[in-house]
Amino acid sequence: MQKTRSALPILVISGVVLVLVIGFAFFSNLRNHISSLQPGTQTGTTAYVSASYATTYTSVAALKHDADAIIVGTVMGTQSIGYEQNTTSVVSVFAIQVDTVVKGSVSSSGVVYVYQNGGDYNGAHVINLDEPPFAPGERVILFLNQSSSPDHYYVVGGPQGRFQVVGGFVHTVGISQLKIPSQTTEASLVAQLRP
Repeated sequence: MQKTRSALPILVISGVVLVLVIGFAFFSNLRNHISSLQPGTQTGTTAYVSASYATTYTSVAALKHDADAIIVGTVMGTQSIGYEQNTTSVVSVFAIQVDTVVKGSVSSSGVVYVYQNGGDYNGAHVINLDEPPFAPGERVILFLNQSSSPDHYYVVGGPQGRFQVVGGFVHTVGISQLKIPSQTTEASLVAQLRP
């Protein structure tokens, strides 16, 4: 009696080899693409970022204590400046026309530049989920820390150190857990912050 060989083991082995070859080619190509991406590469993608802040502020007094400067001003415009050093996160810089300096000293030109994560740069669109971008014409009260560049700042605690003024009344922005009375006016908050 002659034994017949089944074609099933050969088909299974051929299928496994085919899957391995296709998988290797796909992942090899993907790895090459990912390694070729450098800051500034146009990808046409949208990324969503969220931050964790070292300090959770529950009072304006704590913000005031940690701030190098406190200002009241109006957002003039924005420019995305690219990637932060050693990261792939897009950063924008906003020009703020300073109307009142409540604490510290700022540029004699009356304009400060404030960094914020997020923006558009070289085809990358990064959305900061914790804090909406500043908008031209927006009136703000900002608690600021000096960066390494003159006249450039970061907001203390991200959205926690940023307040919008709408119709003369102050509102928190983004994920801030700091609670202020709903009828707080710009004038009353500024008076509370002065030495």
